[in-house]
Amino acid sequence: MPHAYALLLFVTLAVQQHAAAQKAGDSPQRAQPVRPAPPASSAAQPPSRFTPFTLASTAFDTNINHNQEDLDAYGMTLGAGVLFRNDPRKPTLELQYQAGFHRYANTNQWDRLSHFARAAWERRLSRRVAFEAVGEGSIKGSTEDRELSNQLSLSPRIEYRITSAWRVRAFGAWRLKRYPDGADRNATNRYGGLELARRGPGIRWSTGGRYEVNAAESSRQRYLRWTWFGDLSTPIGRWNRLEVEMRYRRQRYPFRLVDVKGGPDVPRFDVRIEPEITWVHLIDADLEVRAGYAFSGRDSNDPRRDYRSHQVIASVLQRW
Repeated sequence: MPHAYALLLFVTLAVQQHAAAQKAGDSPQRAQPVRPAPPASSAAQPPSRFTPFTLASTAFDTNINHNQEDLDAYGMTLGAGVLFRNDPRKPTLELQYQAGFHRYANTNQWDRLSHFARAAWERRLSRRVAFEAVGEGSIKGSTEDRELSNQLSLSPRIEYRITSAWRVRAFGAWRLKRYPDGADRNATNRYGGLELARRGPGIRWSTGGRYEVNAAESSRQRYLRWTWFGDLSTPIGRWNRLEVEMRYRRQRYPFRLVDVKGGPDVPRFDVRIEPEITWVHLIDADLEVRAGYAFSGRDSNDPRRDYRSHQVIASVLQRW
């Protein structure tokens, strides 16, 4: 796809389709659960337990492969799915399925049809304590490491409500990852962590960290990782919202040695930083437009793994 046509596609989708999907509809980040629509007023028709949705997004990435090749690419995603909640106002069970069609200029590595499914069940154990179990599965989805894979994950979570606004949550996950183009990267991945959050009207934020162990079939692909994260969402007037996120990762490969000039070989060690800012505009309760910017950068004691990436995103989500 030539650059001129890709640029025209970028502008057309952003302006004429009013795009907005979680995380830019996998561009090419992993799929995210679609948020329920804002509660309907008492005079409005009661919300349905089934919520079909369609989404479209477009993006420009200065380094889509996150390596030193620095390959820039325009891309688009078109998707559709359905969300089921057993109680539209206070659900204890949510089921979601989403399919996405992805196309990118300058590379065909990320061109694909992806599938994402999610199930979440919640049970309140007491007035202050709640338990949630989340299961997710994806086919040709993209991980936080910018890798295409098939995944299955199970995640138990315990939340303690300190006050009506403040919560602390402990969580863990078991993930099975399979890579069609490289069996040596197939892995069982486990992590656990803590999160402190403020919920309720007005400004919402959370912060926390997790420790992760990736047990890959090849020892070179095994790693240990700490991830520290934070996010903030603040309303701007009645119809707009600003969202800010930050991820900081420290990753160590115990069995992958790096040749250090003038010294002994040492295990590879990476540091990644990933800030993101998104403006959200609600046209109505069911139509949501997003525009955002994201940065990703890695510094490693193996200089061949360093990279910088800038991404501009525009998207739309329509609930039916």
